[in-house]
Amino acid sequence: MIAIRAVHAVPALRAVHALRAVPRGQVSLEYLLVLAAALSITLFLLAPLKAAYHASIFALDTKNASSFLNQLESSAEQLCILGEGTTRTLRAEPMTKWHLENNGNGISLTLECMELETTKTLTAELCLPAEGAFPASFENKFSLALEKENNFVSITNS
Repeated sequence: MIAIRAVHAVPALRAVHALRAVPRGQVSLEYLLVLAAALSITLFLLAPLKAAYHASIFALDTKNASSFLNQLESSAEQLCILGEGTTRTLRAEPMTKWHLENNGNGISLTLECMELETTKTLTAELCLPAEGAFPASFENKFSLALEKENNFVSITNS
């Protein structure tokens, strides 16, 4: 039994000596090559990930703009029912660039994503004609004041 253990111990000792025989510089170089390969793969995947990030931001901001236009439409309907001088305030926080324009009996909101070179236009129909400082562009948090004046919805940046 003792002899069997000695026979099995010899190959294990040879494996340990074989590991010690590899120069440390070669091991460091191999780890460096593995690290370089991992970094190059990461850099290769970075461009598609960046495009996906900007596409998701644009999609979220489109939903945000749609919600803002629904609030604008609802507030304008309330102003139609209520008396002269009634005001409503709307707030929004765009993640991309928004362009607000008066298109006759409604409002057009165009979203512009510079990174994707994409635009999307949303519209809202108002029950009263709109007047105000149009066109207007927003890139940061803003608020609009809506006021009923002489059967018009006056929209101002507040």
